[in-house]
Amino acid sequence: MDNLVWILPTLSAAFFGLAFYGQSVKVDRLEKDIEKLKSINYSRPN
Repeated sequence: MDNLVWILPTLSAAFFGLAFYGQSVKVDRLEKDIEKLKSINYSRPN
């Protein structure tokens, strides 16, 4: 039972860390995609 005392907080911290990391990676990718789209739009002849 003593193990649960530190296993649960560690698991939840790891889960939140992964979720936060995943979100930041997604945002980073989105920003890069938006930059790509912008450059494509600007370089396209009207």
